[in-house]
Amino acid sequence: MLMKLSEYVANRLAAYRAKHVFVVSGAGNAHLLDSIAYHPELKYVCPHHEQAGLMAAVAYARLTDRPGVMLVTAGPGAANAIIGVLNAWADSVPCLILSGQEKSIHATAANPLRMWGVQGFDVVKTVSGMTKYAALVDRPESIRYHLEKALYLASAGRPGPVWLDLPVDVQSARIDPDLLEGYTPPAKEPSALEAAVAQVRAYLAQAQRPVIWLGNGIRIAGASALVAPLLQRYPAAYLTAWNGADLLATDEPLHFGHAGVYGQRCANFVLQNCDLLLAIGTRLAIPQVGYEASEFARGATRIMVDIDPTEIAKLASLLHLGIEADAGDFLRALLDEPREPASSLSHLAGALAEPTAWLKQCNAWRKKYPIIEAGTHDHEPGYINSYRFIDKLSDHFSADETVVLDAGTACTCSFQALRLKLGQRVVYSTGLGEMGFGLPGAIGASFARGKGRVILISGDGSFLMNLQEMQTAIHHRLPLKIFLFTNGSYLSIKHTQKAIFGRLAGADPESGVTCPDFGKVAAAFGFRTATLCDWENADAILEDVLSGPEPVLCEVPMHPMQLLVPKLALAITAEGQMVSPPLEDLSPLLGREPLREEMMLVGMHPKSQKL
Repeated sequence: MLMKLSEYVANRLAAYRAKHVFVVSGAGNAHLLDSIAYHPELKYVCPHHEQAGLMAAVAYARLTDRPGVMLVTAGPGAANAIIGVLNAWADSVPCLILSGQEKSIHATAANPLRMWGVQGFDVVKTVSGMTKYAALVDRPESIRYHLEKALYLASAGRPGPVWLDLPVDVQSARIDPDLLEGYTPPAKEPSALEAAVAQVRAYLAQAQRPVIWLGNGIRIAGASALVAPLLQRYPAAYLTAWNGADLLATDEPLHFGHAGVYGQRCANFVLQNCDLLLAIGTRLAIPQVGYEASEFARGATRIMVDIDPTEIAKLASLLHLGIEADAGDFLRALLDEPREPASSLSHLAGALAEPTAWLKQCNAWRKKYPIIEAGTHDHEPGYINSYRFIDKLSDHFSADETVVLDAGTACTCSFQALRLKLGQRVVYSTGLGEMGFGLPGAIGASFARGKGRVILISGDGSFLMNLQEMQTAIHHRLPLKIFLFTNGSYLSIKHTQKAIFGRLAGADPESGVTCPDFGKVAAAFGFRTATLCDWENADAILEDVLSGPEPVLCEVPMHPMQLLVPKLALAITAEGQMVSPPLEDLSPLLGREPLREEMMLVGMHPKSQKL
């Protein structure tokens, strides 16, 4: 039986369990929008910018087992979505972008024109470098093949975004679904993990100071339930990567935090003193390994498990063992009964009942270097310190709280100070780290939770990037609880510029960037508003903001130059040379003798001795 191609697409989306579709309407996508809007199993959400719509789709996909789907129109609509596509590409999020296009007679790669009629351009060529699959559907009878291939590739292997471009005449064409050619996925190659897993077990058996670093690849693989058995089987010191922060409770005895450029002192000492590092499902990017990779975990045997061979290849000179594998497949193999006698792992198996010397040392660091440091994270008169605020806010989370972080200050200080329990989720853009992700991300997260409560932590500079989406939240009456750090625009950029140039440009009111009165702006949109500037009444204010079903914006005034520490920062040697210290030497710098004491296991780096 014949049907309109756009109706076929809507049916297939529903069959793929794509419950929500984010949409910005236009002439170029009219047929697709109409079919999606009136499909009984699909719900459409209309953000006010395509960039924001795809960011919402990314957050939605990260919190569900459904793909994020975004429908855009031709030309500027398609171009506006590119930042969101890059977000999904960087953080391995399965998303499907459908774009409208000029009539198929114009839309062809063979057409050398810059523009095809009005708004049409070769969007497939534009996004091909940041998608797993991008295709122009120029023949109606090819729609099943392209759609099945795109949806398969979005989630297969390392997930990511896919894009289909559909000319308006293709959207409206009549097709017979029974006659369409489908896509046959390639046969899955058998896993060859046995030898690699045997090596890992041998390394773990020999290690005296083992660290296991857990990344979001574990959750992507659907293997987060294997983390608890892993801790039981191998009670080493555990760290969690940026995107894997919610895989373990903060107070889990074997969890020693988050390491890296914006890491915690305890976590960085654990990482830099280990003699074995097993990283699972984390790509070990610069924010994790630091600016000089050779200084990273320099006394350790380094093992990396990642599904993407290119990520392993980038660190090939540092790795003793690189294992190309799905994180779930690897964990299942590792947790199988080992071939060697259990007694060979006794020093690990007994670590919880009687902690090893290594775990005792890790616990000593945790006690000696708490996340909130007196003197470093104190409030200044009239302002709230962001680290203490995040620590306080954590006490008010519900058991299944979802927290969305914006870029910059909201991300870095929250990453360090959030205290999470199992069942709580945190979502943010780590690979791209674009300003403006927070508000649309919170909208997508709320829809993923059935219009449930979502806490958003943002900064004034980032929040302005997608301010228009306050109307989307109001339209759907989403219970977003927004805590907005007002710190005079771009705090993290101000510190960078001050460190390098000693002056500012395009970063604060005096250098050209101002922000509005957000209380008035929020009230104009229809948000309830509040301000938290009285620490003595902080608990009462937080309880009030978090109560009720309506969206709320609460301003949290920060000092315009509050330090974002600890962090890896440029330092000056005694000879006046500017250098980047190794990961264990976070600013504000410890005294050289205390640092030497903490690094006795692997030795103090020569670079640190000169600071």
